[in-house]
Amino acid sequence: MRECALRELHESQIPDLIALSKRLGWDYEKPELQTVFRTGHLYGHVTAFGRVISCAAVFPYGNQLASLGMVMVDPDYRGLGLGRAVTKQCLASTPKMPVTLIATAEGKPLYEKLGFKTVDRLHKLIGPYHAPDQHDLPLPVDVEMTPVQDDHLNDVLRLDSMAVGQIDPFLSPID
Repeated sequence: MRECALRELHESQIPDLIALSKRLGWDYEKPELQTVFRTGHLYGHVTAFGRVISCAAVFPYGNQLASLGMVMVDPDYRGLGLGRAVTKQCLASTPKMPVTLIATAEGKPLYEKLGFKTVDRLHKLIGPYHAPDQHDLPLPVDVEMTPVQDDHLNDVLRLDSMAVGQIDPFLSPID
């Protein structure tokens, strides 16, 4: 195997993660990756020259559940077991906790070999970003659109709770 080391990644490696993402046709950018580092743990293989050539992230939700994501391997380093190793490192960091993930078709065989089972399917529609303004949407006459303000948070959390069935434990209403 080419010289590389599996280790925990840090925010200073965001430029490498963006480059790896782009090599795979994914679209991670700095603000999203900063959020990933604040909410999860990233592991990856780093070459002797310091370049990140694989990564995976694990996001613990308390001590009840974790989610696996961002499993990426540089195309020049595929077939060396890096995806399996970095995924196993994430799983080892969350012992005795169920782990869920959303798999791409490409990653599904790896996850199945590691014991994951398909329980449902998700369809994702990707299109160009468009932020509608108030005049883009046909609204009923008694509805007015206004930008969300900080003091709207409790109302947003209440609506989320109604839609999902519970309030996210990481976002509690502001008193």
